[in-house]
Amino acid sequence: MEKERRRLTALREEAEKEKKRIDREVEEYRQKANVTEQEVATAGQLKAEIARSGFSLELMLNLSKEFAGHKDAKDKLAEGLKKYGTLTGCITATEKQVEEQKKAVASELASLRAQIDRERAQAKKLEETRHYVEDTIAQLQTDVVSEQELRRFYQQYQGLSRFMDYLASWEQVVFMRCNNPLSALANAANPSAMAHFCTDKQPVVCPHCGSTGTIPDKKAYEALNLPLGTWVKFRLGG
Repeated sequence: MEKERRRLTALREEAEKEKKRIDREVEEYRQKANVTEQEVATAGQLKAEIARSGFSLELMLNLSKEFAGHKDAKDKLAEGLKKYGTLTGCITATEKQVEEQKKAVASELASLRAQIDRERAQAKKLEETRHYVEDTIAQLQTDVVSEQELRRFYQQYQGLSRFMDYLASWEQVVFMRCNNPLSALANAANPSAMAHFCTDKQPVVCPHCGSTGTIPDKKAYEALNLPLGTWVKFRLGG
């Protein structure tokens, strides 16, 4: 029993110490919150009275916020009560005003969104127009290059047009060169020594030296990108 009594005494002392510690903490927190026990009790009574009146503390706080933005909140509240007769009427009018403001903001927001959509559509259309213009410019640049190429060709070969018309009137053309060994030796020292010619009939002899050794002109067929010895029919303009 003595042992149990000592244990109980120790527990009481420990509990007392814990209570004092909790009281100190509560006091510290109360000081930090800058409220007193009386203020806490008053706040509880105020909340209870508001609840008995059919309102909530949150509603009253929201109402206070509504008037807090005015320079003289008390006069503003008095003006509202005078205008609407009761606090309920004042609250109802305030809520209606807030609702109207919400609708106005929503309408303005919808208008802004519609304007953004229109501007985006316009931007997309302008972007498509830009791509079209860029493609058109690129095509025009290609046409300019083609035109310059045609002009260069015309300036370079327009003087030979009658000859090319004459050559195109032949039924067939074959390009030959002399293969005389003596001409081949002379060609090593002077490339112009070897005879090159074209004809519409199979040649029998070289028109230059009379040699029977003639062969297709390799360079001419390479320029035409045709197999060696092919008979050619020129078709101009197509």
